[in-house]
Amino acid sequence: MTHNGFMRNLFPFEIDEVPQSSVEVAVVGSGVAGLQAALHLANEYAVRVYTKSKARDSNTWLAQGGIAAALGEGDSPEEHLMDTLRAGAGLCERSAVKCLVEEGPEVVEEIISSSNAFNRENGQLSLGREGGHGRNRVAHARGDATGREIESILLRKARNHARITLEQDLPLVDILSEDKILKGLVFLREGQPEVVRARGVVIATGGLGQIYRETTNHSVVTGDGMAAALRAGLTLRDLEFVQFHPTVLYFAGAPRFLLTEALRGEGAKIRDLNGQQFLGKIHPDAELAPRDVVSRGILKRMIQNDSPYVFLDVTHMSRAALQERFPTVTETCGRYGLEISSEYIPIRPCAHYSMGGVRASISGESELTNLFFLGEVASTGVHGANRLASNSLLEGLVAGSRVGRVVCERRLPELQSLRSSVEGRGQQKSEEIDFVDLRKSLQSLLWRNVGIIRTKEKLSYARDEIKRWLELAAGTTFRSREAVETVNMLQLGRCLVETALKREESRGAHYRSDFPEPDPGKPRHSLVSLVADSGELIVDWEARGE
Repeated sequence: MTHNGFMRNLFPFEIDEVPQSSVEVAVVGSGVAGLQAALHLANEYAVRVYTKSKARDSNTWLAQGGIAAALGEGDSPEEHLMDTLRAGAGLCERSAVKCLVEEGPEVVEEIISSSNAFNRENGQLSLGREGGHGRNRVAHARGDATGREIESILLRKARNHARITLEQDLPLVDILSEDKILKGLVFLREGQPEVVRARGVVIATGGLGQIYRETTNHSVVTGDGMAAALRAGLTLRDLEFVQFHPTVLYFAGAPRFLLTEALRGEGAKIRDLNGQQFLGKIHPDAELAPRDVVSRGILKRMIQNDSPYVFLDVTHMSRAALQERFPTVTETCGRYGLEISSEYIPIRPCAHYSMGGVRASISGESELTNLFFLGEVASTGVHGANRLASNSLLEGLVAGSRVGRVVCERRLPELQSLRSSVEGRGQQKSEEIDFVDLRKSLQSLLWRNVGIIRTKEKLSYARDEIKRWLELAAGTTFRSREAVETVNMLQLGRCLVETALKREESRGAHYRSDFPEPDPGKPRHSLVSLVADSGELIVDWEARGE
């Protein structure tokens, strides 16, 4: 059945009429969390890693900033924990953060031991400082290509592992479950459904950054795992908390290229069109304030100056120093004619990271037994209302290791039989719509109305538009990757707007100018789920744990 554009599965099919395969454990996603999980799960099980596009197409590959862990002299997991809790603005789950920071050093050292590309000084690991950190604790590889180095290490290990196989170009469509029992997954191959039965499933598909017009996210990051979980009856948590990275290259003809926070950690300044610094009047940490503070400060100055950008100033560093420490940034800016050792870089904030996702434990456990969610697709309570810089790669490594331990310590059930048919949406209409155009309309709508600064009026307008588009899309065919992605984005956009409307306060990355202060009561998580029979949305609250 369908209601307001939501449905149990994206399309119906008869089980015996579609291709089927089986695997002991299916991992969906080939970023840091998915690959780390696959490597640990392969200690006991045969693992197949599925990826929507090519294996390197992920946000991990694009991650410049670094990976945080208490590795430096005088640092401690307790200090890392306190910095993470402060950034999370009251919504972190302390127990989850404790696991992250205590297990983090070991998994980071394991990665570093597999590479000679991590920055060192006089033979010692070089640690940088980024916004929100009280100490230098961020390790970088190849200057500003940390994610690419970690992805390369994990992918090489996975491809060489006898128990791991890799399937590319298979977009996830739906999660199959019956009577609260996990059965498998539905993928899309050449426009037709393909069923994979699995004893256990790990979803590590990343966030939802592509729902915004201006984003640093890879084009594959369209919220597929979150949307599939919602349709499967699972709960999404804290979707309204979307982090906007403050320093993204804004130049005609250039991609929205992230300029790592490590630049500001090494003294880069943010200036307005008149060359004036302004962040020090907003927060005592100025350029190293939490990302939500810096992003809002930039946006307000852009509005004040009627300008689409401000400047990042790295001219205190020599060209040689920039090329050595930030080769990717230097090369990319140079490609568009910017000599950053002598010229200011035009920047603006862009959507970057989703703190919300599928409600799960730090080990990835969800409401459905043997179905796990890891990394940005999950809401584990680690990031709260605003992620601390460079904690995301760390979370992927820690959660991937933990899910491996959890699954290998238990006996997964045997493969489950499937019903003869999978029910899709209700009555189908014959008309088709342009999903590419619809996606662009959604991205622009959310960027204008559900961005860095929000109001009830703008949120309500966005909700009404998305409801209308969802009802239109619900009657058409979803047999292309573009169609599946767009419907996922529409459904998540609607959920995000509903939770943003419900949260009548400003906290972390969620800022309501009509409710500019935090609610003085106990911080609460927002929850959104579907009523199984009607497809109706339920938005509720959950108390934060201690």
